[in-house]
Amino acid sequence: MRVFSWLLATVNKTITKTRSVFGLLGLVLLAPLPVFGSDPDVYVPPALQEWEEWVLANHPDRNCPHNSNRNSRTTCVWISNLAVNVDRNEGQKGATILLEVTAFAGSSITLPYTKDIRAFDVSINDKPAIVIGKSNPPKILLEEGEYTITARLSWNKEPSSLTVPTAATITLMIDGEQVPQPRYVPPQLWFSPEVEESESDVVTVKVFRQLEDWIPQELETRIQLSVSGSDRKISLGKVLPDGFELMHVEASIPAQVDQSGNLVVQVGRGNHTLGVHARATRETMDYTITSTAEHWPSQEIWGIDHRSNLRTLIVVGVPSIDPSLASSPFTDIPSFIIDADSVMQLVEQERVDVTVSEGRFSVKRSLWLGFDGETFVAKDALSADLDQEQRLTTHYTAGEVVDQNGPRWVTYFDEEGIAKPGITVTKGENQLTATSLIEHSRTVSATGWDVNVSQLEATLLLPPGWRLLWTQGVDETVNSWLSKWDLWDIFLVLLLLTLTARSKHWWWVMLIGVTAIVTYHDSMNLTVGWLILVAISLLLEQIKNSKQASQLVVKLIYWAIFTMVAIVSVYFSITHVRQAIYPQLESLEGPAAGLSAFIARSNFDLSSPLSESESEIQELTVSGNFVRQTLKPKSAYQENMLRQTGPGTPTWEWNEADLIWYGPVKRDQTMSLTLMPPWLSRLVDALAGLLVLFVAVTFIRSEQFERLPAVKRILPL
Repeated sequence: MRVFSWLLATVNKTITKTRSVFGLLGLVLLAPLPVFGSDPDVYVPPALQEWEEWVLANHPDRNCPHNSNRNSRTTCVWISNLAVNVDRNEGQKGATILLEVTAFAGSSITLPYTKDIRAFDVSINDKPAIVIGKSNPPKILLEEGEYTITARLSWNKEPSSLTVPTAATITLMIDGEQVPQPRYVPPQLWFSPEVEESESDVVTVKVFRQLEDWIPQELETRIQLSVSGSDRKISLGKVLPDGFELMHVEASIPAQVDQSGNLVVQVGRGNHTLGVHARATRETMDYTITSTAEHWPSQEIWGIDHRSNLRTLIVVGVPSIDPSLASSPFTDIPSFIIDADSVMQLVEQERVDVTVSEGRFSVKRSLWLGFDGETFVAKDALSADLDQEQRLTTHYTAGEVVDQNGPRWVTYFDEEGIAKPGITVTKGENQLTATSLIEHSRTVSATGWDVNVSQLEATLLLPPGWRLLWTQGVDETVNSWLSKWDLWDIFLVLLLLTLTARSKHWWWVMLIGVTAIVTYHDSMNLTVGWLILVAISLLLEQIKNSKQASQLVVKLIYWAIFTMVAIVSVYFSITHVRQAIYPQLESLEGPAAGLSAFIARSNFDLSSPLSESESEIQELTVSGNFVRQTLKPKSAYQENMLRQTGPGTPTWEWNEADLIWYGPVKRDQTMSLTLMPPWLSRLVDALAGLLVLFVAVTFIRSEQFERLPAVKRILPL
């Protein structure tokens, strides 16, 4: 007993810890990640604190910057400044390297190098560091934190360039004098001479913006720079309006946005384009030029991409302009000019209810074909997730409709004034079950409801004698006659026909071909048996001049296989003829499985129809003569019951076929079902039974035909 108690306590403790682990894992994965670093104030329940280190160990990059536009992590190392001081004095030729690095997680950083020169005397925060990568680019390993890294390079002959890592800003000094803008072609930093002083330093800046009135508002700023003169570093000032936060910067030149929001770039001669993407932290309706930098233009071109499905806006306070005339990259939206002393105002004219949505629907249908083939009983299980109250209509006269709260009234009114049967469904998740009687026509509605569904599947149930040949308008059908055929089945039948064609009798090929096609899916064993018998017959044709012993062995094998095929053929013929007379004996596993299988599947309940409470015998105390007590019969109907009933829901199952759609299905999607009626099914079953017997007899009486498979030499005649 103590062992059992100890074992129970151990299991309970293990389950508790397992739940805690998965709970903490879900907390770590689902918690919103900030742009830089993790939130130190995230609450971890005491029961999960012991697992915190274990869970976070699998997410070493959790503090790395997150690119919200691409939904991925950026690099976990940020080099804010790279300084290279080249010394050309004799005896001290080389360079001193300084890197200011922030590591958001454990990672590595590549040091400046050339093909033949490696860094030495490397220190991290004034402490010696280990350099790895003897034959590869030199690297050092960093833990999470902020570091100042220094290193030395030495050479006898000065290289023309260094391979350096990507950095926000790059400073190059030669013999103590700073190069205004070194020639940097990633990843090479060139020690090139300065630009001729005769060329003036001129910067022309053009600013184009696109405001997307989305939730939240998003702003894309394109800055076009035309630079002449020397390479240098310039500040473009505060490029984002108030109420916006930076998402990411796209630039082909080194660029950095400091803590104050000022954009600093290193420019060289030529044309450059920068892209600054931001999103609003609050709704902003007034916009002005915010940058006061020296090179910032006095006019900006703004394009307003308003979303009419959210609200309608008009722009006041600034003139409009044709974006193509201003060479704006945003040419498909209305554009406006903002001057240094003007204010662009967005005025909301109309707001659209963003909660309006058609909803999300999925339907699972069961279709029972009537015994006369004229109607279907359709039972639809509809799952609806609605953002607002909505009326759902059907493509046919709906019968009984029941939701999670009980029966629903079916009405005949909609907003268009057309009398369509339907119901009104409330906001939220709804589970509906509708049972209706629909006519069997050439094409029927796939969904049954006047809505677009995201998921649809159906089960077709056929009464005895009816068979599904093929469908149209359905992605995949399971258990139809056509869908049962695959490449292997076709190969076996073609192989049988090919071997049989060696007999040179076309009627024999047609006979066995038609029989195989009709009977293959009811009994594949017959087709395989015929294939083996024909192959043995051809073998006997080839060894007719060989030893008698060899022929005798092959003959014995032939007769053994023929005996098994004959038994299967007789059973097949009997069951199919019986099924042609009594189609209701058909089972799910195959035709004519027997009366016992039919009775077992029918689930006949031969017990008393009275319920257990009604059939109770009340105990009576009797003294003297018999006492007759009259029991009041219980009513078959509930009092005050008012409901629409619709057709009865069948419970029988004979032939089933699954109808499957992959992906969304539109409301007007139709499907076509090609069915074999009972009279034709009976004819096919009877014909199949007779054909099988005829093929078996033909194998025995083959001596009546010339050049049939050499069965006649097997018979001792």
